[in-house]
Amino acid sequence: MKMIRLDNPGLEIRESIVRHYPLKQNGAQAFGYVGEISKRELPLYNDLYKGTLKFEQGDLIGKSGLEQTLEKSIRGNDGMSFIQVDAHGRETSGQTPNVYGEKIQDQDAQHGNNAVLTIDRDLQEAAYKAMTDNQRIGAAVAMKSNGEILAWVNTPSFDPNEFSTGITTQTWSKLVSDPFKPLRNKVIQDFTSPGSAFKPMVALAALQEKVVTPTTIVASPSVYYFSRRPYHDSIKGGHGNITLYDAIEQSSNVFFYKMGVALGVDKMYDYISLMGFGSKTGIELAREASGLMPNSAWKKSEKGEEWQPGENLSTGIGQGFVVATPLQMAVAYNSIGLEGKVVKPFLIRKIIDQDGRVMNENFPSILRDMTERQPNGVQISKENFKIVKEAMRRVANGSRGTARFWKIPGVEMAGKTGTAQVMGFSADQIFPSCTARPLQQRHHGWYIAFAPVDNPEITVAVLAEHSCHGNTGAAPIVRDIIQAYFKKNHPEVIENALKKPLKRPSEPAQTTEGE
Repeated sequence: MKMIRLDNPGLEIRESIVRHYPLKQNGAQAFGYVGEISKRELPLYNDLYKGTLKFEQGDLIGKSGLEQTLEKSIRGNDGMSFIQVDAHGRETSGQTPNVYGEKIQDQDAQHGNNAVLTIDRDLQEAAYKAMTDNQRIGAAVAMKSNGEILAWVNTPSFDPNEFSTGITTQTWSKLVSDPFKPLRNKVIQDFTSPGSAFKPMVALAALQEKVVTPTTIVASPSVYYFSRRPYHDSIKGGHGNITLYDAIEQSSNVFFYKMGVALGVDKMYDYISLMGFGSKTGIELAREASGLMPNSAWKKSEKGEEWQPGENLSTGIGQGFVVATPLQMAVAYNSIGLEGKVVKPFLIRKIIDQDGRVMNENFPSILRDMTERQPNGVQISKENFKIVKEAMRRVANGSRGTARFWKIPGVEMAGKTGTAQVMGFSADQIFPSCTARPLQQRHHGWYIAFAPVDNPEITVAVLAEHSCHGNTGAAPIVRDIIQAYFKKNHPEVIENALKKPLKRPSEPAQTTEGE
């Protein structure tokens, strides 16, 4: 390089480090991207990291995702060399006296640290493939039962490599104008109604409050009238006389309208907020949305209005004011799988220096055990968790389960499908085919599941936007991710199961409107 400079006196050579993202678009929202520090950010960052890091114009900093979160933990400091040159710009020999004196000395660069993540690359690639092969818009997150995040996918996505070399105006314009928001971290930022995926949480509250028992028969016709207003079931003919097991397996709306009325919003809030609804999970990424689990005090404070009895019905089926993110749904379902234990999700396993020494380490943590009495006086018995788990097992394995067509050989899942309506429809428009509507008028599909049922190792939540149904839009993605996990970690389970004939329903999957 020295010879090039001598031969080309007008040439200035600058060396720089370019960040490389081998997975490209896969996981971009979790990993984040880097960009040049702005004039506005420069004094803010130097003040924020005073004494530890020094930033200069032209430096690249993390702008989003883990790149932003880990800025202080893994960033090193640039070194500096002072080179004396003659009038022609040529470096002088070492014997030539330093005209600036001995105070000018070279500064060694300081190595940054390395971050070890919980992400499982094989599972990450399987999740991204499942979402893109099925042409799904939305988010998928896979979490180990102890809180370790194994996969984090948002679609559509972007290539962070384009940012590390300076993104073009055209590319940036295309990203920010995309109606499906590729820059948005949907796993923690997209909050939407959970729909029927909310029903297991309501069931736990109803069981604990003795509104129902597992064997209580509840009439669930096609229409339920409340204050002379009709509230429709999820299917035209209704579900007839059913138990809680049937109501979750077949996803009856009328059953849960009645649970919502019997409980009231404040009782539902007392139980369901403990599972993380309405609160940030605390994941190590910025801009996480808190979602919302309403109660009467919230409505009075935020809307200046009293809670209306009819709003208990929509809350009972996960509509109305209730909204949650995919990560919140994963945490809540994981707590059901663990029969009461709510864990904190995390992405960063540890920070190590260049010599491999551990500088900081994260460990699994249990935020609360709902089988113990909580500060708000609520607790849920293990028996009630087992009842709801069995109902969710039937969703994936029962003869009328809404996700029964997505079994995994040798692995029993427990889960729940759901649909989030993107807009209201008149009574005559509730049941006609969702797929006949324009894309952005189609409902979002949810499926969240854990496996194995008895001793869960993994929980997966998928929000498939504008896919119409959870059972066809999201369930195949969850199946593929959980299957990839067991093929990698317990291959013998699937191999042994494949040796046996698998009984599958002969009928094609029927898409139930609302599921």
